[in-house]
Amino acid sequence: MTREGEYLHQKLEGAFEKIGAAIDEITGLRGGATIKVVLRPFFSSFWLAPRLKSFWAAHPEVNLNLIHALAPETIQFEEIDVAIVWGKGKWDGLESTLLVPGELTPILHRSLAERLGVPQVPADLLRYPLLHEESKLNWSTWFAQMGVGGGMGKNDQIVDDTNVRYQSMINGQGVMLGCPSLLKDQIDCGELIRPFSHFLSDFSYYLVFSAKKPIRSRSRKFIEWILNECRQGNEG
Repeated sequence: MTREGEYLHQKLEGAFEKIGAAIDEITGLRGGATIKVVLRPFFSSFWLAPRLKSFWAAHPEVNLNLIHALAPETIQFEEIDVAIVWGKGKWDGLESTLLVPGELTPILHRSLAERLGVPQVPADLLRYPLLHEESKLNWSTWFAQMGVGGGMGKNDQIVDDTNVRYQSMINGQGVMLGCPSLLKDQIDCGELIRPFSHFLSDFSYYLVFSAKKPIRSRSRKFIEWILNECRQGNEG
């Protein structure tokens, strides 16, 4: 870019952003506004989906395109509006806001508790089948923090998909490390049992978007709505 072109770019950049925002508003009024949201399938099923009715009640003019993905590094953030990812909260070139704390803790279905009993102390879990993620690291960390050593449970399984791991857990096949905020209703009604209060706090769900791209007005509506939903959930 020439010096003159650079000068014009600096002078007109703000104007172009205002024009883009105005086009977004007009598109929204015509009913064609769409927000591309990338998120993890488990969060989509257990947290977002039950709440979407309130979003559409507040913003009937906005359409959502939900794109499901697992790893942040596979997401093309320049091609989407926002994402909800699982991680530690810091990614290069991205703005992030905490949505739901991960708080991974042992959770089992009542059918497994009926067969083997409810574990009373952490060491009891060594005689239960455990459901692991991609590796056994999280379970190892949880046991270490509770002062329990000496191996893992019996008939352990590694299941890299959270939805499949959850299905295995509700079928009574083992104990998983789950996020109690996402499973609150099932825990409250007694279908699922959370035997211990201790949890791992390293990972959580974050709302993220590109720090290099202006936020569209339609995206701001979604961001404000989901942050308000999280605040209400924390207050409750």
